[in-house]
Amino acid sequence: MKKIAPSIFIILFVLLALVNIAYSQCGPANAIYVAPNGTGTGTAASPAGLESAITMYRNNPTRNPLILLEGFYYPGNTLKLPSGIAIEGGYINSNGSWQKSPTAVSNVRVYNPQFQFATINDGGQNFMVGHIIGIQLDSVENIKLTDFNLEVATGQGVAMNNRCGTSVYGIHAYKSKNVQIMGMK
Repeated sequence: MKKIAPSIFIILFVLLALVNIAYSQCGPANAIYVAPNGTGTGTAASPAGLESAITMYRNNPTRNPLILLEGFYYPGNTLKLPSGIAIEGGYINSNGSWQKSPTAVSNVRVYNPQFQFATINDGGQNFMVGHIIGIQLDSVENIKLTDFNLEVATGQGVAMNNRCGTSVYGIHAYKSKNVQIMGMK
């Protein structure tokens, strides 16, 4: 009987440790955890960067949602999101435990994305226009964007040689269905 008690104690200790590890993430089991300077695999202990996390989701759509730690994200170009993705900001990391916080702010700043060009016809005359887009949703569905700020800016100004006009879009959705945008600024 004395030999059984230490074994039971060890088993209980291991089970409690595993439960603690499982709950330390505080998000769905398949979530991709994202930090401003993340370079990891998308776990709570090894968060990914934002653009890498989108690629991870493309390669494995069961890993959803993307959970953004508070801070500033600077993607290098327009974020072209695939169908089914959910991105939720406003998380803090408290000693390895990711928690939603009403005071945490996740900021996505898309600065100087490449111009996307389109030709439009107005009264039989064709014009080339340039678009600057933060998040692009073209022919996608079931998108959920929650609780993060989005800023789009260009240092290139609005003047474009031999072109007639530019537009700046925070989110550009074309032929998309079931797009939910909540708590964004």
